[in-house]
Amino acid sequence: MTSVLNVDSIAAKDGTSPVGLTKQSAAKAWVKFDNDATINASFSISSTADNGTGDFSITIANAMSSVHYASFFSDSPNGSNQNVYGFKNTHVPTTTVNRVENQNVSNSARDIENGYFCVLGDLA
Repeated sequence: MTSVLNVDSIAAKDGTSPVGLTKQSAAKAWVKFDNDATINASFSISSTADNGTGDFSITIANAMSSVHYASFFSDSPNGSNQNVYGFKNTHVPTTTVNRVENQNVSNSARDIENGYFCVLGDLA
């Protein structure tokens, strides 16, 4: 016999806390930001910083358990730079800060229109 559960929302006992996931994984932090590092939308990100052309530092609000977490960065092209682009990460992440650099096909730093960053892994 199958069961159906129809609900409008699920909340923790206190009614406001996030519901804990069991045997599942979800993004621990994410952010959408623009070229001057202004955050447009985010979850568990305390700040972003513009370090120069296409170079950003992203600070996670809740520390990860180690530096061995997965992070992903993507952007949308800016103006005439609408060509194939790359992402390099030559900076070692910490449990709270990840630095990303965007570049074009010539390996030159290039600005973004919108940056998208996501973190997966275990919180401390």
